[in-house]
Amino acid sequence: MILNVYNYQGLIEKVEIDKLIVSSENGQIAILSNHLPIVQTIRHGYFQTITNNVSNYYVCYKATVEFINNEVSILAIDCQKGHTLEEAKLNSEASYQKKMLAVKEESTHNLQLERDLRENIRKAQAGNL
Repeated sequence: MILNVYNYQGLIEKVEIDKLIVSSENGQIAILSNHLPIVQTIRHGYFQTITNNVSNYYVCYKATVEFINNEVSILAIDCQKGHTLEEAKLNSEASYQKKMLAVKEESTHNLQLERDLRENIRKAQAGNL
């Protein structure tokens, strides 16, 4: 079966797999070829792919798993891959930290822009009629 993994930027992974195990707050579900169509949501969990007895793990945040016609589509806000579950969790944490740093930098930049605007309005005496 085919696995498609998407995030907000688009398709991040497309691979052929033999088996998919989805672990979420609702428990685990295994999906094999010719499984009945199913939709599963994940708030924060992971899934494991198995191909030729080789496993890969993906840690996902807010995801939807859809299986239909031997094709699995996973749409996630964030999804990080690893050869082990621990590696995927570390990659997920690193991705989160990187995003938080970017948000902090953007907030700092916006604060400076607001200060500059306030100062320019004061200098131009735009509030005085």
